[in-house]
Amino acid sequence: MNKTLMTLVASLSYLTMTATNLEVINLSSEEASFELSKIQYIDFRGTEGFKIVGKDGSTLNETTYDQTRRIDFKGTLSKASSPTADNIQVYPNSNQDLLIVSGAESGCNIQVFDLHGKNVYSVQASGGDVEIPVANLIDGTYLLKAGNKVVKFIKK
Repeated sequence: MNKTLMTLVASLSYLTMTATNLEVINLSSEEASFELSKIQYIDFRGTEGFKIVGKDGSTLNETTYDQTRRIDFKGTLSKASSPTADNIQVYPNSNQDLLIVSGAESGCNIQVFDLHGKNVYSVQASGGDVEIPVANLIDGTYLLKAGNKVVKFIKK
């Protein structure tokens, strides 16, 4: 008979950055700032350098790599929102070699990873309990990620 043990590992928070400006600082500390909404693309030209092209096709800035100290994206940092799994509960059903995940909102991604980081199973919650088949997993330790919650379980 296979046994599955579980331990709550941690809550993860995800941050996103919304960049609004691109700043190019050259070696003499001069700074050029460009609104991202006005940039069509940045053309990196091999070893020559790069140019920033505006949405109207004009060159906004052209420089060489050896004259560039750094390029910064300026913006705001905020917590990402996603379907939650704040009230998640995970428990085994050893008769059917399943893990039952309850409390995940509809649309919440549920993934199982081995300790090498390989995704071995993925499903999207559609409301109600989600059954995760573990019968075909080789014995070992796995991480079940649901929304921002991670649960460690051992397949024996």
